[in-house]
Amino acid sequence: MARGGLEAYGTLVLRLCLGVIYLAHAYLAVYRIGFPSGLIAYQRSAGIPLPELGAWYLLLAHGLGGILLVLGILVRWAALANIPVMAGAIWFVHSSQGFFIFAGKNGYEYPLFVLGATVAQILLGPGAFTLKK
Repeated sequence: MARGGLEAYGTLVLRLCLGVIYLAHAYLAVYRIGFPSGLIAYQRSAGIPLPELGAWYLLLAHGLGGILLVLGILVRWAALANIPVMAGAIWFVHSSQGFFIFAGKNGYEYPLFVLGATVAQILLGPGAFTLKK
């Protein structure tokens, strides 16, 4: 049931924001943390199982997934690939720091929001202005 015909543009905004966030996280993994050795060490210290595999998965899901989201290609699959990364971030990295990002702690409110937005993207589809008709 269309309200004003703007739903496709709202979905576009969501898709572009998620794509940029995931690309920024891929950049962080490669150039700030250090890929693969730094990211593997970080994942190992966080208790993430199979950090060697996890580092490559994170880079592909965030990097390639981010590009696909921005371009509007295979949007649901690109978003779906990022669900395990965001769920793992909440479980292994942020849950022990509480909910809020406050007082030097990086709680799980932000990764939970990104996870929810990613699920919404899967449900909504690509929206307007995609490279795939």
